Amino acid sequence: MIKGKYIVIEGPEGVGKTTQILELSNRLQAAKLPVRTFREPDSQTDLTARAIRTITQDPQYPMNTTTEVLLYNAARSQSLQIIKDSVEHGVFCIADRNYLTNLAIQYYGRGDIADYETINRIIKFAVAGVEPDLTIVLDAPVPQLLARLEQRSSGERYDNFDAAFLERVRAGYLWEANQRNFPVVFADADPQTVSERIWKYVTAVLAIRNESKTIASEIQSVGEIIQAEPPLLTPLSTVNEPPVTDRSNPSDTKLLVKQPSGGYKITAAGREYLDNTISDSEGNVYAFNNSLPPSTVAAAMARLSRRGDDLRLTLLDEFATDRGKDNTLLKRIITAYGDDSVQQLTGIHLVVENASNLLTKKLEWGRLA
Repeated sequence: MIKGKYIVIEGPEGVGKTTQILELSNRLQAAKLPVRTFREPDSQTDLTARAIRTITQDPQYPMNTTTEVLLYNAARSQSLQIIKDSVEHGVFCIADRNYLTNLAIQYYGRGDIADYETINRIIKFAVAGVEPDLTIVLDAPVPQLLARLEQRSSGERYDNFDAAFLERVRAGYLWEANQRNFPVVFADADPQTVSERIWKYVTAVLAIRNESKTIASEIQSVGEIIQAEPPLLTPLSTVNEPPVTDRSNPSDTKLLVKQPSGGYKITAAGREYLDNTISDSEGNVYAFNNSLPPSTVAAAMARLSRRGDDLRLTLLDEFATDRGKDNTLLKRIITAYGDDSVQQLTGIHLVVENASNLLTKKLEWGRLA
């Protein structure tokens, strides 16, 4: 079996890592390669890493800086085991961050641990030899980083940056990249240009033959990987796509109207569609009936986590008039991103809108436990 690759995209907040990881994932999938993305040091499929991340990212949990360093690396140890296993099964793992973030923020940026050797010993113990095949550090001027960060909402422990702090963090990334011989990609250009710069490094790594000890590889270059048909690699797991259920397709009827002030207004046709789909088209608590296949409901809920608005708007805007999108989205989320929590969205679909923070944690606890 041909092993996969472990690729890390690093850099300070606001540099565009999320955008580039998505673009790289799309390119690799277009090359018929099985891909999973991670936000390290946590894993979508590891409960322990997920629980640790909940603590480290919530400012309501007070902790000293030493505890913070240790917790991040405890989560890293968990998630790296999943990455290692995935790579052994031929999956190409793309991680948003790795241990460079600990160094850049907690050593160079904040000075949580003053001894460079100490923080590196902690990292080395957690990593246990699972090093990336490629680590790319994205870089951009601090004023540009700040401008991008101002467009985001705050709330996580590292969300509040000032210029001096970002300068130290940026310098830390550049110094570590130089010391460790990691390529640096200047990310001040448009996303497509930056993506092309990253792709040059990725294709060089893909062309390196990396085989298991049991089955010899027939792949000689990245060109063979990209052009291979059928796929030369088999995904770790596949999603059996059910046939698209035949349902009414109101494609020629407006369900939503975008308002000049922003947001959407549900039309009479949209309200009728919802009345035939859910138990309450206006209240905060409602359940789905059996008019939609579970895959559509699960995909709409998964998509909602990226939009952050009312699920009913998501359903009308993206799924009511787009047949088959549910199966495509679920395949991308489960197979490519490894977010198997989406598979739990089956059975009775009950939605609570505008829940308080306390109610949200109460509702989530059953899944997390």
